[in-house]
Amino acid sequence: MAAGAAAAVLSSGRFYALIGFEIHVKLATNSKMFSPSSAAPAQPTNSQVTPFDMALPGSLPYFNRACLEAGIRAAIGLNCQINKISHFERKHYFYPDSPAGYQITQQRYPFASNGLFHYPLLVKKDKIKSSTKYKFVDSPNSFIVKQCRIDRIQLEHDTGRSIHDEHQNRTLIDLNRFGTGLIEIVTQPDIKSSLEGESFLRELNRLLIKYNICEQSGLETAVRVDANVSLHRTDTKPDGSRVEVKNIGSFIDVRQAIDFEIKRQEQLLVNNYPIEKETRTFDTNKHQTIHLRRKEDQIDYRFMIEPNLPPLHLYDNNDKQIQQKDFVNIDEIKKTLPISPLEERQEFLNKYKDFLTAEHLHELLRLDMMDYFRDVMNQLDDNRLRHIALEVILNDVKSISYDGRKIRKFAQAVSPTLFADIIKHVDKRIVTRFSLYTLLTLCNKNRDSTRPLKSFLDEHNMYAITDENELEKICLKILEENPKTIDRYKTNPKKAIEQLHSITCKKHHGRIHDDIVNDTFKHYFLKNMSTRLNYFRMIFPRYHSTKPTPHQQNMMARGLPKRTPIDGVQHVIAVGSGKGGVGKSSVSVNLALALSRLSYRVGILDADIFGPSIPTLLNLRNHKATTLTKTNLIEPLINFNLKCMSIAFLTKSDGPVVWRGLMVMQAIEKLLRQIAWSPLDYLIVDLPPGTGDIQLSLAQLIPLSGVLMVTTPQELSLVDVRKAIEMFRLVQAPILGIVENFSTYFCQKCGHEEKIFGENGGESLGKEYHLKILQSLPIDIYFRQACDEGRPISEKNDTILWSKFNNLANEIVKLLPTDRTTII
Repeated sequence: MAAGAAAAVLSSGRFYALIGFEIHVKLATNSKMFSPSSAAPAQPTNSQVTPFDMALPGSLPYFNRACLEAGIRAAIGLNCQINKISHFERKHYFYPDSPAGYQITQQRYPFASNGLFHYPLLVKKDKIKSSTKYKFVDSPNSFIVKQCRIDRIQLEHDTGRSIHDEHQNRTLIDLNRFGTGLIEIVTQPDIKSSLEGESFLRELNRLLIKYNICEQSGLETAVRVDANVSLHRTDTKPDGSRVEVKNIGSFIDVRQAIDFEIKRQEQLLVNNYPIEKETRTFDTNKHQTIHLRRKEDQIDYRFMIEPNLPPLHLYDNNDKQIQQKDFVNIDEIKKTLPISPLEERQEFLNKYKDFLTAEHLHELLRLDMMDYFRDVMNQLDDNRLRHIALEVILNDVKSISYDGRKIRKFAQAVSPTLFADIIKHVDKRIVTRFSLYTLLTLCNKNRDSTRPLKSFLDEHNMYAITDENELEKICLKILEENPKTIDRYKTNPKKAIEQLHSITCKKHHGRIHDDIVNDTFKHYFLKNMSTRLNYFRMIFPRYHSTKPTPHQQNMMARGLPKRTPIDGVQHVIAVGSGKGGVGKSSVSVNLALALSRLSYRVGILDADIFGPSIPTLLNLRNHKATTLTKTNLIEPLINFNLKCMSIAFLTKSDGPVVWRGLMVMQAIEKLLRQIAWSPLDYLIVDLPPGTGDIQLSLAQLIPLSGVLMVTTPQELSLVDVRKAIEMFRLVQAPILGIVENFSTYFCQKCGHEEKIFGENGGESLGKEYHLKILQSLPIDIYFRQACDEGRPISEKNDTILWSKFNNLANEIVKLLPTDRTTII
């Protein structure tokens, strides 16, 4: 079952989940809890056993102080109340790997209780609806933080290990593990989903490692988790029924086990079957839980105070007896602890605020690269280099090591010192950015973090080619081998350069810097091709917007109407795309609504004569504009506090508009001049796709304050958007920036992020034309439904997209401030 299905179950509103954990943590101590035997793992069978471990008569427990101190560190990290007096007990049960017939624990009298643990939710903020109640720490540039109550922490020892010999039909017992120190952390049922459960365990694991409580950085050996899952109808209170899933071994398994169990219990409740108390296990191959045994009756473990161990006394600085050095001082242990992982991340945000965001740290957490990142940052003394290192970790290293175990192996193979040295070589252009991935891969495979970087570069000849004569020879040879690119250059210079760049990088294994390759080919074409001017315009489109000469202005003005502002309208903003189906109209409507919510007077004009969308988006279908003012201007329709006008409000039916040329220009002029727009701060004009009559008419009739370009990351859209940008620059219409729509999609069932239309398309377009990306908008099914219903989301302020449109509106206001006094 896909991860995150629990969230889908709960989103129906019919049920709610309650999840609690029982977490057994193997303590990082040299010897066992009640005997001097070594606690080292992976030793010969039964080689670390004392008489007490074998439960021989007359053997007595010898308590290990280090286990207690590790437990106190955990209690402090989990903000628990530490009980100064606690007791050990015997919990009786009979298993072959427990020779004494009981376990020493603290079930009824734990040394710590009533804790509260804060943890970051491992999900990007863009995936959380604004209506969801989450706490934010310190500032919006921080983590979504949840909390879980800790019921108790108790000291206990581990059992032995059963070895099943199927060939000889026997079971052997290894007592090396028996007596190893454990703490059991029991939580309250405050977890509501698999996502919260995984986030909680990952953060707990970081705390355990940071405070030197356990050694492993995963759940494989150091931590074992039992999850108690119960599902209830929203109209009922919890009745205490729960299903226990035993011995879950990894973070991913925890998430999948909870998801499956919630789905299984939901199906039972839907079919009116009760949830029976039972113990189940998780099958990692089938990704489902399997029944082990029922819990019809409460097991009587016959708890009794351990007679061979006295009460456990703890002290702090307020106690007079603390002068004795043998006593365990809680306050002294607290002084030795570093700051918590959550506090450390907030320090990172403050220290590296110039380039580091909470989203970056969130991804570092997910990759388990926080410690590695910290060590790399300490090796670099320039924020610019640190920023490069961060991008490499989040992209190249993530690609090389795509799961937790490989990430840890990478950190061992490529030391922070070696990694920082590689970054410095890239910055000094000794190594190209293209070669960086290959170099990191080689270092990772070598598994020798002490090997100097120079030996890798010498052995694999990875130094960048920078000699101009050699570069020119390389490029000329590429042109000779690919003569078709020269012909292609005549029709599409930019694509020809890109193709030649790709061929050169592949042939020379990325040893030439990108900018040098491009500049070399550009120089060749500028020097040898007759179409230098066309090439210059295609490669440097920003120079298209330079002011024409007086003669050119006179020629352009012949037969064209003069640009006259619309009475009472301060700013006219055109929203264009060049490509249909990119969500331009929905962007126009919600931008207008966001500006209106900022207390500006806003109108919206549907300039798409042939396919008007605004009537549907604003719930004005079948409405007509029939009211005239005293000056015979048409009153626009008003909905959601917006003045709205569309050709659909003026025609008799929903049939097609079959117009061309002059009729289209006249219709646009009528929509601009014969509508009672005044007074407005902003008029948003929703343009049709393409670069045709409507766009040209608008640019010729009125002075546009600016044009907002909408695109998707897909190259198919970018091709047409480039044409639109070129057209608006030719008519000297200022372009405000780019909105990248459909930038990503988060699955509503499993939470998986998918770049359906590609990625970085808008960013590359912005760099190409020196335009700012004003906003990136994800695909949102609720947004689509609201638009179809004529209920724009901005009107109700109920999704994460509202905050993005609000930010976009604020950007527009900064670029185009208004002066209310100019409107009469």
